[in-house]
Amino acid sequence: MPQLFSRMDNINWLTPAIADILDQGAAPPGGDGSMRELIIQLQDELNALETPAKVVNHRPTPSYTLFYLQLGTMGRVGNRRTVTIPELRRSIGQIAEKHKEWRLGFLPQVEDAPEQVGLFLRTDKHRPLSLRRMLVRGTFRDHQSLLAFTLGNTLDQKLIVRDLEETQHLLMIGESAATQHLISGILLTLVLLNTPSEIRLLLAGKGSDAYQGLASLPHSLGPQVKDGEDLVQKLTGLTQEIQKRLDSFYEEGVNSLKAYNARMREQGKLEFPRMVISLDPLFDETFAPFQEKLTPLIRDLLINGVQVGIHLLLALTQRADLPAALDRLINTQILMRSSAPEMGEKLKNFHSSLLRFIDAFIVEGDEKEIIPVELCAVPQSEISAAVEYWQTAVQVRKQEVPNEAISGRTGLTGMLNPNVVLPDTGPLRSATPTSPTSTQQAAMLAAYLGWLSVGALRDIFGLADGEAQTLLNQLQSRGLIEATEGGMFRFVRLGDRPS
Repeated sequence: MPQLFSRMDNINWLTPAIADILDQGAAPPGGDGSMRELIIQLQDELNALETPAKVVNHRPTPSYTLFYLQLGTMGRVGNRRTVTIPELRRSIGQIAEKHKEWRLGFLPQVEDAPEQVGLFLRTDKHRPLSLRRMLVRGTFRDHQSLLAFTLGNTLDQKLIVRDLEETQHLLMIGESAATQHLISGILLTLVLLNTPSEIRLLLAGKGSDAYQGLASLPHSLGPQVKDGEDLVQKLTGLTQEIQKRLDSFYEEGVNSLKAYNARMREQGKLEFPRMVISLDPLFDETFAPFQEKLTPLIRDLLINGVQVGIHLLLALTQRADLPAALDRLINTQILMRSSAPEMGEKLKNFHSSLLRFIDAFIVEGDEKEIIPVELCAVPQSEISAAVEYWQTAVQVRKQEVPNEAISGRTGLTGMLNPNVVLPDTGPLRSATPTSPTSTQQAAMLAAYLGWLSVGALRDIFGLADGEAQTLLNQLQSRGLIEATEGGMFRFVRLGDRPS
């Protein structure tokens, strides 16, 4: 599942803690007692318009407040009736005319309270939603994949989370500013949760100027691409990478990136990182002259790239810019509000006033599912903080001595064999991993801990993963540790019970 604290990968890259990179963002307004005053004001104004309604609940968010309204009764005694939804809607429109500083939206039916009506309110005290507030929610933290990312909040405040492996590719259509915030949020999430050995990025197009700092990360496959011929060369190289990886899969007898990387971990070898390619926008005046060359390359990547871990984020200003050869190859599309306002008309419980409170529509398949969502804002300061962290991590790795006599993590090395005097300089691993000395030391470490693993041998003795795996196999063959596949914990083998 996504780790919001630091996590170390198999080759000792350390991810940052989310709290060190992302700003918490603004808290929902109204905590000073002003919310109660606002609720009374809304009820009084609705009563004055002869459409009484009671605020029975409210849900504050940083960017707006959702009020749950229970329709009241009107008319004289003996002829009273419940206020109708059209009457309430007209009154809300009159309140909006009176309070020009407010933005109001009307929800005909609240999903978790069908008998109640929703009233959305945004004032000058509300602020855009932050990425961190999305990532710390249980829906995201409980997700099982490190490739998870968010696509926004629904009007009912449900977080929409997707998995890159399952979603495969994304197509975004609409104004550049909203698209850039969405792509920034996706890429920033992925590089905070994954190391350069696990995921790589390629940014192309003028739209990526908004998040071009990510091109200087160690995750990057190179500088930001702005030239059409350069993009053709890069994508050609990626199509060749597909074949290279498929050949490697065949040699190992697997058919997916996940299975291949699991096999590599067992063997102590390097894994293939996933690759995320952002083309923003796909065909502008720079790339349009190369459309004939680019289209078949992009089609190949869309069809065959997923199996080997290559994913595309394609952005277009308008749907007409999408070549016919690429149509229907991407299942998940995000249509920005300005490019598809008619989408709201296809939803049963959606009023046009709610367009003020969403940024996009998520469309799955042939409009089998349409989800209006609010996106988060990603400031440049958060991108800069991520870049600074990873660039510092690169410098730290360059300064580290690859082979040290003691890691400093446990302080146990000197206790492993009192008869062996360690030199002040020179690596402990001067003894080969299968020599009597190193085997004896590993056996003593296992006896001390009660278990042994590749990580423990690597951290304490400074061995490479392959060398540590060899030692584990040696101890297993001698019956000192349990026989367990892979590099996981192997516990000390207990003697057989006497018969």
